[in-house]
Amino acid sequence: MNKFKEFLKNPTFKMILGVLVGSTLYCFAVVFISDLGSFYASGLTGISQLIETVVNLITGKSFIGLKSILIAIFNVPLFLIAWKGVSKKFAIVSLASVLYQVALIALFEKFRDMGFNPFVTFSDNVLLLAIFGGLVFGFSEGLCLKVGGSTGGMDVVSQYVSLNYHKSFSKVSFMINLFIILCAAIIGYVSSKTLDMAVYTIIKLVISVLIMDKIFTIYKYSEITIISSDKEKIRSSLLEHFNHGMTIYEAHGGYSDKPFYVFKIVVWSFEETSYVNIIKKIDAHAFISTSKVKNVDGNFRRNVIQ
Repeated sequence: MNKFKEFLKNPTFKMILGVLVGSTLYCFAVVFISDLGSFYASGLTGISQLIETVVNLITGKSFIGLKSILIAIFNVPLFLIAWKGVSKKFAIVSLASVLYQVALIALFEKFRDMGFNPFVTFSDNVLLLAIFGGLVFGFSEGLCLKVGGSTGGMDVVSQYVSLNYHKSFSKVSFMINLFIILCAAIIGYVSSKTLDMAVYTIIKLVISVLIMDKIFTIYKYSEITIISSDKEKIRSSLLEHFNHGMTIYEAHGGYSDKPFYVFKIVVWSFEETSYVNIIKKIDAHAFISTSKVKNVDGNFRRNVIQ
């Protein structure tokens, strides 16, 4: 039983499970919510939907699997970027996630064309679909990233930009989503003389970004404060497992008047749990607090999710 519990707590198992659940929800939302409401997802999936819409309008036909093929094609160069510019493990996880999404989207499209869609009764309420779609998209993308996985596509770009250029990906993401919204507006106006498609896409994108921001915190910083008497054990262990520096100073407990050591460390927010777990193994009674840091400048090591 203990081994089973340890297996469930294994970071690799959590990552695989999180990516599978997140990717499944994401593909489900793309086919059964986004396509039904005729609005678009963000990133490469949204661009693939745009191309699919244009092809369908020009030919007057619907091509099953076209969206999946486009997603796969767009991710080929990004896989190379991840392999060379981020990490091999991240690239492999991204590739596996993309292949899973490609297959799942094609499968869901077959089910949809056979008449299965649990949201078909809401087809006339596109606003509700956009709101609910934003919730599902934001949760699924945030879940994949929170467990250290990747959905491929713009996740690769976000890691690459952050690691190599030390810039927030939010600006890049905003420009891509703005492009999708503008294209949605043009397609909607040309095909039906309405901007509804663009408006609902904006609603979906805003909600998904807000939800993902609450779940996923890799591009945010945290300060960890540790108070313990085991100075050398904690210091050496943290330096062994992480590459962030720390500040250590001596203090006295106000109640016990005993000497303690205070550690101050600034880390990526996604590293908090790993730090706490290691500290607790050394000193189960250590006082640990975390606080959010708005910005960091100077010599701060930027890490890729491992």
